[in-house]
Amino acid sequence: MNITALLIIVAALLLLALIGGCVATQPKLQPISDLKSAHGVVLRGPFNHQDVFELDRNLMAFPPSVIKSISSVSLVYYDYLGPNEAGHCHHTRDICILSGHLIAIWHEAGHAYHFYLRMIKSPFDREWNELSKGLYDPNRYSGDPTYPKDGILSGYGSRTQMEDVAVYVEMIYHRLRMPATDDMPLFSRPEFKKDFRFRAKVNLLRKYGFIGEGDYKTFCKLVRLDSED
Repeated sequence: MNITALLIIVAALLLLALIGGCVATQPKLQPISDLKSAHGVVLRGPFNHQDVFELDRNLMAFPPSVIKSISSVSLVYYDYLGPNEAGHCHHTRDICILSGHLIAIWHEAGHAYHFYLRMIKSPFDREWNELSKGLYDPNRYSGDPTYPKDGILSGYGSRTQMEDVAVYVEMIYHRLRMPATDDMPLFSRPEFKKDFRFRAKVNLLRKYGFIGEGDYKTFCKLVRLDSED
């Protein structure tokens, strides 16, 4: 391999690292835990009984199809993940979550199911991109205060389509399951009601199974959003 080809490969790998967000490409799988999830998800790493209880409680929010899309969940520590990261989801749909932050499963499971839809060549990506074409920028500041706008909920979600989808999934379940502690009132902002793309994306998440029918209707009622019959 000549030096030019090597430099091209190194540059490509660096670019993937920069734009990956919480989606990682190469899993470093932990040993399988002796403890079992009530949902049949393979557990890896140093889970204790309280961890399993909390994970199962959070997984309970999802439709069965989302849970089945998860290959495994590994419990990891700070030295495994990057700065300010609570989790990763690999293209193999193996999830790694920081110990003490199991609520991150709402975001990472969104990635896992998204990877599954890509694997079966679902038209989900195409329909979503029709609403956000040309709006993503992997270099955008994740805490950009100008969001929500353009049908995107946050600066972090504005980086890539994968993160846009996962932020929606995370925030919807946060609103549904933790309304009393919801300190991120994104859905109360006037932009969410005025821009049809926000509602269209929620409808796509329902259409392709990220959220169940009952949760979809409950969410629409909570945020005063017209639902599709």
